Amino acid sequence: RPSVESAGGSGSADSTGKGYETQELVNMYLGLHYGSAADVCDAGLLSAVPGVGSVADFPRRCAAETMRVAEAVGALAGGAKRALDVGCATGGASFAFAERFEEVVGVDLSRAFVSACNTLKETGEAEYQRPLEGQLTDRMVARVPASAEQRARCTFRVMDACCLSPDLGTFDCVLLGNLLCRLPSPKACLGRMGGDNGLVKVGGVLFITTPFTWLEACTPLTSWLGGFVDESSGEPKLSVDGLRDMMSAIGFEMVEEKALPLIIRETSRKYQLIAPTATAWKRVR
Repeated sequence: RPSVESAGGSGSADSTGKGYETQELVNMYLGLHYGSAADVCDAGLLSAVPGVGSVADFPRRCAAETMRVAEAVGALAGGAKRALDVGCATGGASFAFAERFEEVVGVDLSRAFVSACNTLKETGEAEYQRPLEGQLTDRMVARVPASAEQRARCTFRVMDACCLSPDLGTFDCVLLGNLLCRLPSPKACLGRMGGDNGLVKVGGVLFITTPFTWLEACTPLTSWLGGFVDESSGEPKLSVDGLRDMMSAIGFEMVEEKALPLIIRETSRKYQLIAPTATAWKRVR
């Protein structure tokens, strides 16, 4: 989540969600989720840094990558029925899923984000303020590409990613977008993906993006997946290796790993450029 110390992108940050109830962050996320390259980036930046605009529209790209992998591994052979967006923020990935899936559920701990999602579901658009400098802003309008019929396929719920409700059921695809390293218990969230009441169906796909920017203020060091020296071996423990160990233990195989960059606007001259690790997993048991 973008903040003073950012994870970036989408996904609930702390165990209270209180940091994500401000209009300022709703504005930031509406720009991140629905802004074009020209909306997010100043013209001077687009000119000076060729290709930087290609990393806009991050949530929609996450949904597209999830669906691409699901197609490749046969997870949608029986049809694109259900998708889950955990830490949906302002719903960009959820609405992208709705262009393909029969039912989409988006959950987030922030009531302000879920309220924004429901406004977008009902009207297809929402006003927000894009920061320029100081107290100056531009009035912008976020517009959902999905049709009214497609938007109606989405349901948004306030929910803690570390305590995902047992009534959610199972899904063909689940997205965890830039969420893990802002949770108090990443393993509690990941553990719900598999097992007897797992959210990902056997044969389904879980797509995870995270920059692994661990902060003890959000996640106790004992709960980090990596980013420290292992006491038993004396060797560095990378977070992606800890994630691989966790996912293997609950019945998932890694399909691919790649960088999936994004850009977040803070002002017309200040941006966050983040390169999360994206991993795709197929549930095999």
